[in-house]
Amino acid sequence: MLNFSNQTLRLIAHASAGGSRVRVRLTNEMGSTPLRIGAANIGLRTSGASVDAGWQVDLSFSGRPSAVIPPGAALLSDPVNLPVAAFSDLAVSIHLPDSVQAATLHDMAQQTGYVSSAGNFASTAALPVQSTISSWPFLAEVDVAGSGASVVAIGDSITDGAHSLGNANHRWPDYLARRLQTERPAGSLPIGVVNRGIAGNSMLTEYSTALIAGHSVAARFDRDVLATAGAHTRGIAVLGATMTPFEGLSYYLPQREAVRSQANDWIRNSGAFDFVADFDLALRDPSHPTRLNPSYDSGDHLHPNDAGYQALANAVPLALFA
Repeated sequence: MLNFSNQTLRLIAHASAGGSRVRVRLTNEMGSTPLRIGAANIGLRTSGASVDAGWQVDLSFSGRPSAVIPPGAALLSDPVNLPVAAFSDLAVSIHLPDSVQAATLHDMAQQTGYVSSAGNFASTAALPVQSTISSWPFLAEVDVAGSGASVVAIGDSITDGAHSLGNANHRWPDYLARRLQTERPAGSLPIGVVNRGIAGNSMLTEYSTALIAGHSVAARFDRDVLATAGAHTRGIAVLGATMTPFEGLSYYLPQREAVRSQANDWIRNSGAFDFVADFDLALRDPSHPTRLNPSYDSGDHLHPNDAGYQALANAVPLALFA
């Protein structure tokens, strides 16, 4: 587990849609001790750990520059004015003045983050980098407020983009965000794509030691879907996706394949969803439907490669977003 002591984290998040105001949700939901935030800042990343000095702003929490987040809680910053173009890289900088253990952590960011040498460098354009990380400690959400709506992708490591190319935004929700920008009629309402995929996440099972991935989809649905800006608590359209093949993976069994087949039949034919994305059809080997198409297999026989993630995004019907 990662440990920090009087250091500044600079975590990179990729905006799917533009807007003029931003806010950040920090989290200590899996922590057992209070988490002190000495200072925080958000800005437009230029490259690496550097921020455009003319386009960064300090964050506040109920009007204060610092905050303490109790164990099991999260904290939303005050909104700040920051013009953000679609597909901008945002740098969230968090000074941690105490010695802390990152018990609350999005483990698989597929994005390099930066850890400073000792000190508060939250507002410093060029961060003095001591080390790099491949996770998002304590960062749960970056909300860019614009004039459009949101689509939320909730799931496990396939939604999280496991085995996709790092620092390239090649997760399937990233590809979908680009489709929504380029394949819809000019003048269409902008739509942002919020990725709520967490590696190891289950529909019903809770994992108390799984960092931020410990909560099941059922437990986090209200927080991570319905409470997302741009979504609606009533009348929300729901897109279901079939489960992809996994023969060749170590825990593949014929009995599990039978369950997947039955579940996919229900997803396709029950009428429970407003729309269905047939991820199974998009990725399966036509000559051997219980396994991934070799062209889309990252090598572990479960997670797609970048071409496979593109195929998943292409399987999402854009009619949902008319």
